[in-house]
Amino acid sequence: MARRPASSGATDDSRQVSPSDVSIVIDELLAEDMDADWIVAEVARRYGGTARYLNGTYELRIAGIVGTCTAGGVGQLKSWQRAAARKIAA
Repeated sequence: MARRPASSGATDDSRQVSPSDVSIVIDELLAEDMDADWIVAEVARRYGGTARYLNGTYELRIAGIVGTCTAGGVGQLKSWQRAAARKIAA
């Protein structure tokens, strides 16, 4: 069973969001067996992004990068990471 820790509620909007840093945090939380839906909400909150479901598609938008997936959860996170990797490589 995936874990859902209590949220600290703290945000740090004073710094520029690094897609690479967000991707690392996603990997770390997934490796800790955290619930994927919780991770989506947490990284969106922590990095000033949005997570939503629209017209049959889950969307995660952080730092101007958008990942979409029809399944949500891990697929939504991995889609965002692939989009971030493409932006970093460009």
